[in-house]
Amino acid sequence: MKLGTKSLLFGCHQFILHPIFVTAAWIKCYKELPSPKEELCIVIHDWGYFGKPNMDGPEGETHPVWASNFAYRHLGLYYGRLCLLHSRFLAKSKKMPVSRLCLPDKIGVGMMPVWLWVGLGSLSGEVREYMKQDKYEINHLGPNGTSFRTPSMFFKDYKKITKRWLANPSDLDERVNGKE
Repeated sequence: MKLGTKSLLFGCHQFILHPIFVTAAWIKCYKELPSPKEELCIVIHDWGYFGKPNMDGPEGETHPVWASNFAYRHLGLYYGRLCLLHSRFLAKSKKMPVSRLCLPDKIGVGMMPVWLWVGLGSLSGEVREYMKQDKYEINHLGPNGTSFRTPSMFFKDYKKITKRWLANPSDLDERVNGKE
């Protein structure tokens, strides 16, 4: 079974749990419930991981395309972009700002209990990929990088970064779009 499929079924993007945390983060970020169309986008935004061999390689980075196409066809341009541009890396490649879904997506992950994220990420195997990714600012923390961090330490560092993003949301987009 491919890594992206594992993530959706029993990993960090588990198709029930992840949308629950992202919805909670949306409320935390915007002080309002998502509209029904926004909620549908929250539910489907990562479904493009299905069948992907990696999370952040060339194939995994295109995961928002499926949800974007679905949302565009059935809900309209705004919702297609909401799904597509939740990815900081796709937004950067298109020279566009991240969508309103990006911040709750990242904050939602950070709201997960450490034991849950580590358990899901270890079960699916995706935690190993996340800890090796040089493109993530989290892997540039401290003098040792990821060499001496456990998955729990890694995720605790991620939680710290999400708190900074929540306090200063523009940092999320600026880090990717080279404004820093």
